[in-house]
Amino acid sequence: MIRSFIFSDGKLVGQDLELEALRLVRADKGLVLWVDLAAPTLEEIKAILEGVFQFHPLAIEDCVAPNSLPKVEDYEDYLFIVTHAIDFTRTEKFNTTELDLFLGRDYLVTFNTAPLRSVTTLMERIEKSLGVGPRGPDRIAHTLIDLLVDNYAPVIDELRAELEELEEHVLARES
Repeated sequence: MIRSFIFSDGKLVGQDLELEALRLVRADKGLVLWVDLAAPTLEEIKAILEGVFQFHPLAIEDCVAPNSLPKVEDYEDYLFIVTHAIDFTRTEKFNTTELDLFLGRDYLVTFNTAPLRSVTTLMERIEKSLGVGPRGPDRIAHTLIDLLVDNYAPVIDELRAELEELEEHVLARES
């Protein structure tokens, strides 16, 4: 699924545009564009990542093939960032889901294969906001990564509690 948000001077001026409209917005240097690809089809990947933005084939390949480590790659016109968000769909063990970001001067493209709480939260905030929104794609990316990191806190607290319980159990034995 493709979601898009268009900002002018920090105000949301459009969203969920068709492919041809995205090309026009991309060409307008006065606008800020955020495009989110959530579990996209191969056609959507080609249309957006190759067609609209012409990203490097290796960066696109990194989106499609999961990476186990976070990274930042500096291409001439944009940064390609690989992050990992908490996967809340599996409760039996700790899992993460990859979130890829293409950060350009006037756009942010996010790519994820599963719904992410941090992305959904930011979209809801933007849609409900009546005041001034993000003035640049860097602020959108920062907010998104900040939400992503905030979601780690409950899981870390739970893991810490389990470790403390194990530690008490091990140290309580006399042998």
